Amino acid sequence: MEPIKDFSYGVLLVHKAEKENLFLLVQHSAGHWSFPRGHKEDDESDIETAKREVFEETQFTEEDYTLIDTKPMFFYQHIFEGEDDKKYDKKNSFFLLFVGTKIFKNKKPKPLKQFSHEVLDLRWVNYEEAKKLINFEPTNKMLEELNYYLK
Repeated sequence: MEPIKDFSYGVLLVHKAEKENLFLLVQHSAGHWSFPRGHKEDDESDIETAKREVFEETQFTEEDYTLIDTKPMFFYQHIFEGEDDKKYDKKNSFFLLFVGTKIFKNKKPKPLKQFSHEVLDLRWVNYEEAKKLINFEPTNKMLEELNYYLK
């Protein structure tokens, strides 16, 4: 039986600090750390999904960040068995966003109240901290690609 195709869309939020890049990670209710992402609702486009997800999980709006490209720039794909015992082939696509110093210093990311049960914590971390917090190999590989791209 062929795996069910699944897609999610998210964002890689980066703040270019003086000495290093900082990445915004989300600790999901299952305990793992990753980047903000989720599934499409209704007839959303890929970018609309990503913007909605970043707002739901961080409350950052389009005025708070700079979108680098209107197409996803980073991806990873994996096959897994869901809680429903079905096999899924999931492609995760990410848009790159930069958060400027003013927003970084003055706006603490936090999930919308109705999503606070899905997001346990949000944290700006440098590359080394992100590598330690992210325990899913495909996400870590994507982080490496992002870090290389930023250099």
